[in-house]
Amino acid sequence: MCSRKMILKKSSEKDRRGFLRIGGTSDVPYTEVEGIKYLPVFYFEGAIDQSMCLTLRGWDWAHLRFCCKVQGVKDELIASDCCESVALQDLREYFSLETTFVEYWPAKDYISRVV
Repeated sequence: MCSRKMILKKSSEKDRRGFLRIGGTSDVPYTEVEGIKYLPVFYFEGAIDQSMCLTLRGWDWAHLRFCCKVQGVKDELIASDCCESVALQDLREYFSLETTFVEYWPAKDYISRVV
């Protein structure tokens, strides 16, 4: 993560990881893999078709897990060595056309949750 996120707490559409504010209310972490943004399926409580999911491992999962820690996600949800995720383009099918997906980074002090 770069200092722009860690210190300035700013985000842009060019970022490879961060959060999307969905519909102006829900903040969901994402990581980008091969140009596609993936979000953890556990945020959507079984509403996602499992055939649309990708299992994240290694650094992709580590980066997404970091964002989950920033947000304060329960440890039991991120304790595994992999995570089922869904591509943003597929996730959009579950929302109305008017739903917004905006880049976001928390402005609160979150360092204590991560270290």
